[in-house]
Amino acid sequence: MQHPFFINYLKKDTNITPADRLLLHLFFSKSPSKEDIDALWSNYDVNNAHLEFSLLVGLLKKRHPEVEFPKSIIPQLDGILRFLQVKNAVLLQGFNEIATELNKKGIPILLTKGIAMKYFRPDEPRYMSDVDFIVPEELYDEAVKTANDLGFSGGKISHSADLSKGDVCVDIHRSFLHGKDKRGAAVLRNMFANAKKTSAFGVDVLIPSPEDFMLLMLSNAYHNIAVQPSIHISVCYYFFDCARLIEDNKDLDWDAVCAAASESGILYQIQTFLELLNWLFPSFLPEELLAKIAVNSEEHTTEQLKNDMLFRINDKLLQQQKMYRLSDCKNIPEVIFALKIRIKRVLWAVVRKNNLII
Repeated sequence: MQHPFFINYLKKDTNITPADRLLLHLFFSKSPSKEDIDALWSNYDVNNAHLEFSLLVGLLKKRHPEVEFPKSIIPQLDGILRFLQVKNAVLLQGFNEIATELNKKGIPILLTKGIAMKYFRPDEPRYMSDVDFIVPEELYDEAVKTANDLGFSGGKISHSADLSKGDVCVDIHRSFLHGKDKRGAAVLRNMFANAKKTSAFGVDVLIPSPEDFMLLMLSNAYHNIAVQPSIHISVCYYFFDCARLIEDNKDLDWDAVCAAASESGILYQIQTFLELLNWLFPSFLPEELLAKIAVNSEEHTTEQLKNDMLFRINDKLLQQQKMYRLSDCKNIPEVIFALKIRIKRVLWAVVRKNNLII
């Protein structure tokens, strides 16, 4: 383990609950024990659980039909799966609308994240808030304009445009690897060259090679777990997706994954996430994989990890500040707590600005 401090910090602050760990363990177990199953049911309340957690419980039912489920929750689980299938269909219909026009203009569409996982398991519902795909950098503005002309609106950030129309949300990316854009741009061009052309969801798309898709998913998981955890989805779901992808690709060329990660300047991200995955699922990864990953510049990597940690802490405080607005405080203790959050944000801003060692 190259960076135990950051790894240990993330283990304590990933918001992985004992119930999350138990459910993941049960899903990937070859033969779930009765003791673990009983422990799951003793703590599971289908009416109050997060939607993505209940989705995984529903998928557990399909994965392990030998497991006895409480009869009282089966109709609700089936309803959740049907609900998500409908939401998925709405998103894919919106994607088809944009992609049809992009096809006409000859703009390549590289699927990633949830929609790519949906391609590999079309009959399985997913927890999806939007549809993500990547277009070549030089065609990005035209792709966004095409979506705007169809009635989609939203804002651009450095690497993508989050667009919506009604219940449909689409995220058009011009870059995706969360690293140095200039280095990642060359790797992304190779991903387009390596991708398989196929028809999916009624349009022509590109499917990344297994190695490229693994890199995209691991980098995305690292960012959403270690840098900027989503307030809308449990980090448990990112571990689930990546573990399933690893499980589906026993013959994956990990040397190619690590080479592309190193070229992009994000090998440290892959190493850190795999360390966390190994913590959750001991003996799950290919033997000696972690030992083979060599980060090229220890000093540079330490700096990157430090910046990621500072960003994570500041973002967490920002989310707390939004939740505890001074104007909404009802008593003195709430005001004091809200002020403490703001003071901490100022302190962390000073630390980041002056590049102080933590």
